Amino acid sequence: MAAELVGQWSGHPARAGLDMVAQGLDLVLGASVWSLSDTEVTEVLMGLTGQAGRVEAARGVLLRENIGREVPDAHGRQGARTVNLLKARCRVSPGRAGADVANAKVTCPDTGDLRRLGAALGAGQVSRDHLDVARRALTRLPKRVVAERREEVDAVLTDHAKQ
Repeated sequence: MAAELVGQWSGHPARAGLDMVAQGLDLVLGASVWSLSDTEVTEVLMGLTGQAGRVEAARGVLLRENIGREVPDAHGRQGARTVNLLKARCRVSPGRAGADVANAKVTCPDTGDLRRLGAALGAGQVSRDHLDVARRALTRLPKRVVAERREEVDAVLTDHAKQ
């Protein structure tokens, strides 16, 4: 499907997707929402809220790619350059930039401790706020517990976030 849609826009599917999101938001922002029924207002509001989670998941994909392209620091860590990019060029607050990078790492489908929660974010079932809370909860658990029972911890946190 992505290849079919790219034909309407130019360039890489990720850039075409961004253009489509921008076009969709332009439609919502330019609409006379007063003409929507009460039910339609609720539906569009709920839909946009779910899409916000999906946008965060898409940002996570790109953040992980950016982090992966960084040269590791002396301790083998990556992410500082990406935090600085978010702060300096994307006008993200320092705390939010650090949280976004940490969220991207923890939801990595290959190595993250919150893979299931990351998938729920991508499906629009939870919000960035849920992810923030779950990521902070991980730091309060013993590392051994997270390592040995990662799937169970992820499942419990994801189930709570969905509720």
